[in-house]
Amino acid sequence: MRGMVRAVMISLAVYLSPITGPLASTAIAQAVTILDETFEGDFPEYNGWHLVGSPTWEDVSSLAYAGGYSGYCAGTLSAQGPYVPNMDAWMYYGPFSLADAVAAQVTMMQSYQCESGSDFIKYAVSTDGATFRICNSYSGWNQGWTPLTLDLAATPLGNLCGQPQVWFAVIFTSDFSVEQEGAYVDNIVIQKTLPSPIIRVIGDTDWGNVEVGSTVGMPIDIYNDGQLPLHVTGIT
Repeated sequence: MRGMVRAVMISLAVYLSPITGPLASTAIAQAVTILDETFEGDFPEYNGWHLVGSPTWEDVSSLAYAGGYSGYCAGTLSAQGPYVPNMDAWMYYGPFSLADAVAAQVTMMQSYQCESGSDFIKYAVSTDGATFRICNSYSGWNQGWTPLTLDLAATPLGNLCGQPQVWFAVIFTSDFSVEQEGAYVDNIVIQKTLPSPIIRVIGDTDWGNVEVGSTVGMPIDIYNDGQLPLHVTGIT
């Protein structure tokens, strides 16, 4: 009997993910990169950053996690430390939309050496571009590059997913005395996750045997129960 029957396979090439099998359902989230800042381009204009303070952030080649450049807190003054007293240096990005996001995060690498308890590197968010809330702050010395992840669904402003406008800021502040190396950041990535199509393929799968060399036709219904378009490129 094995030689007299061949399997019939339905394959759908769809947006996000292929579905195989005569009856299938899937929902796969789609990740979208909003920002990928490596400081290898024309910072800050290349990726749309805004700078505040003097001195303030600039791309420098004195220290980098990857490639040849990173962002340094007092880079408009010098390529490396020490920084100066009474700094309030900002680099902020936005606005970007999380209106369609079900999850979002910022990931980066950071390296800092500053007066413990007095000078800080901080990360903040805003929904109006004017009032920022601090998510994380770091002081002292982290002894090299360390990773940082900020969950934009859990911030002091609440869950930012669903917000039509969001800003993200990197801030360095110092007091009136004791200046050290300063703070560097690299490989800043802002990414959001979109809800995917929820796909249902329905058809009659009770075909019986199909003899060698013959074909069988089958009507199917394809439903998209999700929130993103479904693009079917071919059915065979």
